[in-house]
Amino acid sequence: MSTYFVQMSGVPGAGKSSIAKELSSHLPAVVLDHDVIKSAILMSGVSASEAGAASYEVVKALSKRMLGQGVSVIVDSPCLYKQLLEHGMHTAAELKARYRYVECRLGDLDELDRRLRSRPTMASQIQHLEEEFSHAGASPKMARDLILEWAENAQRPSRNALLLDTSHSMADCVAEALAFITSEGEGDNDDA
Repeated sequence: MSTYFVQMSGVPGAGKSSIAKELSSHLPAVVLDHDVIKSAILMSGVSASEAGAASYEVVKALSKRMLGQGVSVIVDSPCLYKQLLEHGMHTAAELKARYRYVECRLGDLDELDRRLRSRPTMASQIQHLEEEFSHAGASPKMARDLILEWAENAQRPSRNALLLDTSHSMADCVAEALAFITSEGEGDNDDA
């Protein structure tokens, strides 16, 4: 049985965590939720600027350790930084796992805001589009502007990537993502 390194991506509220949770039972795989890790670090008193970097290092270390033990991994993170993307591709290649990138996209900002407002919010998360939010210790910006900026500057690999429209039903999204993840991909164990 193959192991997988699935890198979820997308802006807050696009459906990454919900889809990752559903996918984890089908593969099976463990979900490493960046928000859970970063929120725990923030709650311990670490500053926002330091918590972001620390949380990504924890995600990288845990994903490599789990994959090295033969456990498939789903990294639930916005994947804003090229270094995280490269870590996923290189780790999968090194440990002979199938690398897959799934970017959740939702073009309807009203629906995105509704999802943000209706979910239980952790310390590291945006609560709604009309709030000021400080990312990585930078000066606060309107959450709406940050999300649009993040969507425009998304990091993605040149292959083994799925852009998933999460305005569709959860069942359809999970089925599409699962079919993509388990399909034979070009250069499955190569750095992409």
